[in-house]
Amino acid sequence: MGQRRGTLSAAQFERDALNPPVAIEGAVYRKLEQLARRFAADWVWFATEGLEETAVERERYARDGYPVSAANLRSTRLHRMRADAGEGTPLVHGTRGPDELWVRDLIIATWARMDEA
Repeated sequence: MGQRRGTLSAAQFERDALNPPVAIEGAVYRKLEQLARRFAADWVWFATEGLEETAVERERYARDGYPVSAANLRSTRLHRMRADAGEGTPLVHGTRGPDELWVRDLIIATWARMDEA
């Protein structure tokens, strides 16, 4: 079992730009771009896609009482996550294990500081 970490705050980190910036190799960038596009296609629908393209998803959201946002989880994925959570359980999903939650806290703490800069 990994070491337990407490909640992180932005004050614990100093954000600085990489100088010089580190370039991503072309092949790596193309692979990451492919993964991102496949993830978005499989998991997300966007309100800007138009009414005809999103009519079924909008109807499913309305039936389930979910508001439509700019980016929305596909209803099939949402239903699977709800089923996995169990009846009456709040819907919380993450791919990180308990020993990796510090990564989320670090991103949140440093991302908030970016707005302050």
